[in-house]
Amino acid sequence: MKSSGEFIGFIGLHELQAESGIPHAPLIEAGWRLQARHWGNGYATEGAKYAIRYTFEKLDAPAVYAFTPLQNLASQRVMIKIGMTNTGDDFNYPKIPAGHALERFCLYAIAR
Repeated sequence: MKSSGEFIGFIGLHELQAESGIPHAPLIEAGWRLQARHWGNGYATEGAKYAIRYTFEKLDAPAVYAFTPLQNLASQRVMIKIGMTNTGDDFNYPKIPAGHALERFCLYAIAR
């Protein structure tokens, strides 16, 4: 947190290669992981907006993607708040074992 210097989590970008198993790859992913006690304060939304702006202005990328397990409605709300839309390309996340409750992911995107 800026005022205290406390680490509350991270917000950033990740470049995924074509071999990643994620639909539309290669792509740039915006992601966030915050400590639970900091959820609901708008930090993910604010940080993700800056990450997207950086991707378009500095990296000149045509689109930014984000994905989350289907059950993670809070992250999906963040994606919608920052202007992303659901691509409809749900997928099984390649690093999660088949049959796991969190295996199925949704994919959101925002174009330049």
